[in-house]
Amino acid sequence: MLRQNIKASGIKIKKNDKRCKQFKQNSLFRTKRKLFYETLDGKKPGEAVLLDPQKQPLSGARSGLRKSVTRCGDKHNRGARR
Repeated sequence: MLRQNIKASGIKIKKNDKRCKQFKQNSLFRTKRKLFYETLDGKKPGEAVLLDPQKQPLSGARSGLRKSVTRCGDKHNRGARR
């Protein structure tokens, strides 16, 4: 009986964590898309990205950033409720 209660509590906690994460992702996607995409990439919010100027010119870096942001759109949790 005790094991069943512990297991049920663990399942409830996992379910709640998943729902909380989904809620945070949805609210970030609606309000602060840049921060949303940064967190999807695994970076810490506000972490600076240092580019090597010799490898990539500034205009190329801008277009590369634009491409990476548009490519990350498919990582959004589409099964989330609105």
